[in-house]
Amino acid sequence: MGTGSTFCAFKSAILAFFLVISLRVVWANNPGLVHRTFQYKYSFKPPYLAQKDATVPFFQYGGHAIASADSVRIAPSLKSQKGAIWTKSKTNFDWWDVEIVFRVSGRGRVGADGL
Repeated sequence: MGTGSTFCAFKSAILAFFLVISLRVVWANNPGLVHRTFQYKYSFKPPYLAQKDATVPFFQYGGHAIASADSVRIAPSLKSQKGAIWTKSKTNFDWWDVEIVFRVSGRGRVGADGL
């Protein structure tokens, strides 16, 4: 190993050290930085979404909604159908965001009630 590669490794180590120190200073001076955690009482995802008794843990659904092992169908592809799913827990967050995967599908015929 030559002196050039040793110097390069030393330089990289120094840069990494100062980066870590800088990040610690930023985090210490900004307690309001976004901190994301997975909130299982406010989330559901497959597999095993619906339990054997057709419930979704921490949620209640109604209307024409259908829960299965891999999804919740808010309404079947039939005319004049509607449904909903709501969490059973109140939110106590100052700030929050939501990520939704939403798919509209059906039998391929023209016409629908809309969203």
